[in-house]
Amino acid sequence: MSITLTRQSDSAVAPIGTPLPGGDRRLTTQEAAEILGIKPHALDVWRCTDRYSLPYYRIGRRIYYKLSDVMSFLERCRRER
Repeated sequence: MSITLTRQSDSAVAPIGTPLPGGDRRLTTQEAAEILGIKPHALDVWRCTDRYSLPYYRIGRRIYYKLSDVMSFLERCRRER
């Protein structure tokens, strides 16, 4: 399954995140929060408390998420009745 996420800015439509080798994308906390429909602060709390298992990368002081990890997390949260 291939999903293309985009952000509209002024008149152009740009893909969300920075491309990574292998076709995945690197997301900032803000971008990951937008996809999940939550506030960036919620992701900060999740990281500090280990509330949910959403993998992330810390490079210096910056935090990044892989788009595939965020989408996989969404699938794991899915509930069917």
